[in-house]
Amino acid sequence: MQTWDGVRGGLPSGIRVEIADDVYGADAITLRRRLERLSDAVESVVMIGHNPAIEELATGLADAGDELALERMRTKFPTGGVATLTFEGAWTELSWGRAVLREFVIPRELR
Repeated sequence: MQTWDGVRGGLPSGIRVEIADDVYGADAITLRRRLERLSDAVESVVMIGHNPAIEELATGLADAGDELALERMRTKFPTGGVATLTFEGAWTELSWGRAVLREFVIPRELR
């Protein structure tokens, strides 16, 4: 919730927010399965979680994209790191290696 409190001010007003207690301690497989259950009406998701699960989710999903960003993300995914991923298809088709890493930002780059 503390992370969400810091992030929500940068997002558009009026977006649907769902706080899911089961995400907090989940592993990467559980997080991916949760994404796979989303309705196709959902166009984008902000998932806030903890390491190692959120790092394993991002690195497991991203198999393409900016090579430098991929290498940085795979080398060190610090607390507060943000990976922006895209993929084509329905949420039910989300699987390991299916996403493209568009951007990877770490906290010290936000100054």
